[in-house]
Amino acid sequence: YRKYTPKQVEKLFDLIIEEGFTTKAAALATGINVRTAQNYVKTYNNDPERRLPGSYSKPRGRPRNKLTEEHSKFLVDYIEKNTTAILDELKLKLCEKFEGLKISISAIHKHLVHKHSITLKKLEKIPAARNSDRVIALRKAISDADMNFSKNCVFIDEAGFNLHTQRNHGRSLKGTPAKGTVPTGKGVTFIILGTISQAGIINIGVKKPESASSKKRRADGKEVKINGKVGTRTEHFLAYLNNVMDTLDKNNIKGQYIVMDNAPIHKPKVIKALIKER
Repeated sequence: YRKYTPKQVEKLFDLIIEEGFTTKAAALATGINVRTAQNYVKTYNNDPERRLPGSYSKPRGRPRNKLTEEHSKFLVDYIEKNTTAILDELKLKLCEKFEGLKISISAIHKHLVHKHSITLKKLEKIPAARNSDRVIALRKAISDADMNFSKNCVFIDEAGFNLHTQRNHGRSLKGTPAKGTVPTGKGVTFIILGTISQAGIINIGVKKPESASSKKRRADGKEVKINGKVGTRTEHFLAYLNNVMDTLDKNNIKGQYIVMDNAPIHKPKVIKALIKER
């Protein structure tokens, strides 16, 4: 039986929690037996207090928390401004702010999870242009208008749907692979175009990709024919938009704002011209 140092165990969990390592990869990097590392992780996950294996003994009363409310406020404020900060960085900044404070990375991790419910999640990346001056000005122009999402807006969007979509996970007996029969081909992806408003569903359209071929010149000068599928293009969306406008006119729904995302088929000038004309 081999005993591992608390530093090795702490490094193991730093790699798993902070760096996203698998248990096996973290074990190999820290020199810990893979099966032992798996038991460490299982013990850690089953412990309500999220204590590192081997880092605690039988309780002798209520443990004293090193971090005060002032420390907590600093950590929460720093994370709000720096969501990608790692535990090493949090420890460094905390100790710089409060001289003489000595605390481990694992203690900071447990404090964030249990005291503030702050956990590590997949990062939602927001483009910088989303909050640029130009976009903010556009938002203000919309908010200054008489647009009301619950009264005078019509929403248009598209979604792809494949009839051969299959689940990626299945169940089977322990030690045996989960197998399932799937179609040989990938299937055709249909495009569903939909329009809704506060009055309900305005129009639903389905676009099936059309077969198309084109010629491409190779490096040797010969032309080859390439077959493929054509999805929803501007002319298709223009025809659908005309049907939407006809339905709105038929039901005497006037003066509506057309709300769409920034998909390429929504941006051509002919689309904007049609909306203004109707």
